[in-house]
Amino acid sequence: MTVEGLSVPNDVHAVPDKPGRTLGPSISFPTIISGDDSGAESTEELVDRLSERVGSLQIGSDGQIRYYGPTSNFNLVQMPAPDNMTVHRTVRNDGQEYLDRLDIGKDVPNDIEDHLVNLYFTWQDPASHVVQREMYEKAKVQWCDHMVDNPYYSEALRNSICALGAAFESRHHPTFVTFPKSLADFFADRAKALLDIELDCPSVATVQAMVILSGHDIGCKRDARGWLYSGMAMRLAFDLALHVDMTPYVRTGSISQEEADLRKTVFWGAYTVDHLWGLHLGRPFRINMEDVTVAKPGIDGSISGHWSAYVSPDSRGITQPDYAELLCSQRALLCDIMAPLGHALYGSQRIPPSVLQEMNQKTVKELKEWKDCLPSVLQVQTDEKDTKTPYLPHVLLLHMHYHQAIIHAHRPWMSKHYIQPQPPQGPGHIHARKACVDSAVAIAKILQLYEERYTLKRMNIQGVTITCSAALLLIFATVSHIQRPRCDDMGVQLSACFRALDEFSSSWENAKRAHDFLIMLQRQWETRARSNRLRRQSSATSSTPRKRLRKDSVSNSSPRDYSPASTNQPSKRQQHHSPQAQANADAMGAELGIDLDWIFAVDNSAGPEAFLGTWGLSKSYGI
Repeated sequence: MTVEGLSVPNDVHAVPDKPGRTLGPSISFPTIISGDDSGAESTEELVDRLSERVGSLQIGSDGQIRYYGPTSNFNLVQMPAPDNMTVHRTVRNDGQEYLDRLDIGKDVPNDIEDHLVNLYFTWQDPASHVVQREMYEKAKVQWCDHMVDNPYYSEALRNSICALGAAFESRHHPTFVTFPKSLADFFADRAKALLDIELDCPSVATVQAMVILSGHDIGCKRDARGWLYSGMAMRLAFDLALHVDMTPYVRTGSISQEEADLRKTVFWGAYTVDHLWGLHLGRPFRINMEDVTVAKPGIDGSISGHWSAYVSPDSRGITQPDYAELLCSQRALLCDIMAPLGHALYGSQRIPPSVLQEMNQKTVKELKEWKDCLPSVLQVQTDEKDTKTPYLPHVLLLHMHYHQAIIHAHRPWMSKHYIQPQPPQGPGHIHARKACVDSAVAIAKILQLYEERYTLKRMNIQGVTITCSAALLLIFATVSHIQRPRCDDMGVQLSACFRALDEFSSSWENAKRAHDFLIMLQRQWETRARSNRLRRQSSATSSTPRKRLRKDSVSNSSPRDYSPASTNQPSKRQQHHSPQAQANADAMGAELGIDLDWIFAVDNSAGPEAFLGTWGLSKSYGI
């Protein structure tokens, strides 16, 4: 049966588990007949079936696709039609009762819903793309108007979309009263209540709803629930076989190309969101990608549609070509590059530093190649003042993700001693510090590009954690007095980050938490640096006149070469920098003028927790 472009099979049938092998509506093992040859052949055929190393897909009468792996007994034979008697509740029959019981069952006016949906598809979905609007609207019509259930629409998804759209509106609507709940929490609570029912018989729309709700809860400082939702979405994606290439099944007519494309988009959208939340919260994000056969979306680089800066029904910005699918593909590639390093650099203490350094160098090389190979429509120039190029907001956010990846790849190496290999290897800590600060400055500049074109009040939730990372490094740069080119005024860049966090806080509560955390950290670091400086000055004052005379003599004899850092001769541990890295160190001037070893000074045996604790992040790294 086909419902306005959504194909739903009329009967239960198993889908071929590999190209060229067709499993019909009924599967029966061959009957063993008399005769040694025939019996042996039939037996071997049975053994071949039992020895399969790949799983199979099955499509039920409700259109749901399930994946049964090779270790499951259910992949050997067609499963019977689902027994609906085991499903004791459905959203269609019981959803409204559940909502009324929670006092969130009031009807939502169509104009408010349409407005929130437009806000979601304008500002949130393009950078965390999991919903194709055309498919969503088609499926919604079938569910609401024709009473036909399908895998691509659910009431939980509908309310999740409204919840994220409401993040870009006032907390309380003037006519649609949800007090004391905010507008966003009202829709999110509805989505969660309905999601509990949907999980009895989940669908693709359930995965989409979970991905969206993860952003809402992390934005509301409920990190654990948000991370759980993204993880549940990934596990459910594998259950629904979203990770499987559906090309052979499109050829056989089992599903439509439109459905296959949506499944592809949902899988990679869920993957990137889960990966980014894992890095954001410092949590494990291990996924066995060897089982994944589905291609990334948007590889052909075609236009996905058109985008305009929707704010209200009466105002729309200039329409631009949109590349949401291509962006989704590039974001997934970025996550693929960072995944091995995330497991090794931030997840294991057993890997030797020399091996880590080689892996890190390879990852950084791949990151830079990724940026250089971006299609022209996704390129952004941050080195020159540009107020005219109409960059899409999600393209700007993609580049912010790239620079955060550079920071993640270099930050542990900023310490002189923490994980530096012995004998010395690689560019060293000075290069790592410069790379981190360079990326932090680039993020601040992108924020200014975003602000000039759209306003910082409307940015995807992922912008909060990236801005916090950039501000953290810029605070380090100001406290350590790193010299930068005149165009890179640290005060201006740091101000841009704090201004952004202030603007984000109207949409995302965790932005205010990040702002307060950074202010506290800045004060601690400045106090510590000031204390170290005064102690050093006191020590210099109490030194012998002979030492003071000798120091003055050295200073007068070579005034050009003097810098606050030049009085400290580099140790053998520091002498492994390449000539270019050493030149960068000289350009930094007074980087070591204030003794900041306490920021990085930790015992290698103490592990990453001690390193994070030294930065004041052991309890706040999830910001």
